[in-house]
Amino acid sequence: MTTKRKAFTLIEALLALAVVALAIVALLRLHLISLKTLDYTQTANHASLLAQQKMEECLAQPFPPLGTRKGRQTSTGHELHWTTTVTPADLSINQQCTTPDHHPPLRRVHVRVAWKQGHAEKHLDLDTCVANTSPQTQVVTNETL
Repeated sequence: MTTKRKAFTLIEALLALAVVALAIVALLRLHLISLKTLDYTQTANHASLLAQQKMEECLAQPFPPLGTRKGRQTSTGHELHWTTTVTPADLSINQQCTTPDHHPPLRRVHVRVAWKQGHAEKHLDLDTCVANTSPQTQVVTNETL
């Protein structure tokens, strides 16, 4: 009389072990991807806050002076490089309107924050236009009919 045991064979056990190993490798890869994504979003969030801060510094002035300012700040292990550029706005209305001393009444404020993420260069840009609302300056409008 022979009794048959109900057990796994060696091949079945090895196959189950291989499936579990593949699942663990896939989960570890997914974990690494989520850590990289978290690092990117934290750095992008800090870059966004820095860009907003630099924009607010420019907009706190009544009419920001033309020119470029640069600097850097370290955040979450990344070095953030910021550039604030104020130029005359390149708009058709700007060419039609001039002040008595021939300065356009609109200025473009551009803020860029850049950082390295792995081997790639990432950046975030903010742009706005500022009007000269100083009571000392009268705006002369050229209208064509």
